[in-house]
Amino acid sequence: MKVENVLDHWYAGSDEERHQGMMWYPRSRAAFSVIADDTDLDLYQVVGLVAVYSPQAPWAASIMTAAMVARSRVPVGAGSGVMANGWTRVRAQRILNGDLYDDVLAGYKSNAFAHLLYYGGDSPEDETAGCSRVCIDRHAYSVLCGARANDAAYGASGLQGRSRYEEAADFYRSAAATLSKREGRRIAPHQVQATTWIVRQRLNEEEGRARGGRGQGTSSAQRALARMQRYVREYHPRAALLIPGSGYSQGEIGP
Repeated sequence: MKVENVLDHWYAGSDEERHQGMMWYPRSRAAFSVIADDTDLDLYQVVGLVAVYSPQAPWAASIMTAAMVARSRVPVGAGSGVMANGWTRVRAQRILNGDLYDDVLAGYKSNAFAHLLYYGGDSPEDETAGCSRVCIDRHAYSVLCGARANDAAYGASGLQGRSRYEEAADFYRSAAATLSKREGRRIAPHQVQATTWIVRQRLNEEEGRARGGRGQGTSSAQRALARMQRYVREYHPRAALLIPGSGYSQGEIGP
């Protein structure tokens, strides 16, 4: 893991990707506020569900599963066709019952993700304390490594432990400080993470195409994107144009 790899990904991004990354969490918050209104849930419940269903799932799949559970009030787990297990179902039910995501989500990644989605970035308390949250998933870890990391590499990364997770987050904090100084504006760590996350997934797709295909992970993410878009347009049309992208192209995606 190196801060230089984060900076390289930032500069590999287009102006549009950097704009998307800077606004990624505020747009997510706006979209999930709409879904919360549509389903008569609180925003903290909707973002909690997204975070509960985010491990090992494409961004679009997390959104769709969370929106379906919010609408039906029925949590899903193992055997439901989504990346979930019995503990996922239990956590989702706790969120639906009104438990705070801080009490439900013990994992550093999932907790940071829910927090950033709820506030649209750092909370006022975070900013006052100078403590920025960073969500480190497999793609964010890939950015730190400078190349695509598979599930096995991510699983062996040690990011389940606090010290290793904070070490990884500190690289993003250092990159944000460097970029803020270079560009003469405040760039938050979560904005660096979101931007380079988008760039990394676009690079994953390009690498897959260079090998003669999209790659299993890319194809899965694109199919999930198509399904989510159809679902959101039908049940949450006001949110459809707010949900930020993941870096994968939409192209001609089958069902």
